[in-house]
Amino acid sequence: MNQEILSESKGNDSDSCSAFVSAFRRANDLAMAMEARCYHGGEGRTKMKPLKYHYQDRLAYAITWGYLIAIVVIGRFVPFKLWIFRIK
Repeated sequence: MNQEILSESKGNDSDSCSAFVSAFRRANDLAMAMEARCYHGGEGRTKMKPLKYHYQDRLAYAITWGYLIAIVVIGRFVPFKLWIFRIK
């Protein structure tokens, strides 16, 4: 199975290489356009909508951390066997 994945990925090298070249070319064009318009970021720049945390945001963080801790504890102390984890 690993050999199949490796053989399939070898054909995609040119595609991924051209995608990187295209991304860098686009980034360069954007940088040149920003420089041509005398854009200066950093100090003195304001945000259109500053981020404000509310009660719901903190609650969502707490629930996410709770789920993460529960998954780690369950995975550490509860032995389980699922078809997805079986090695052939």
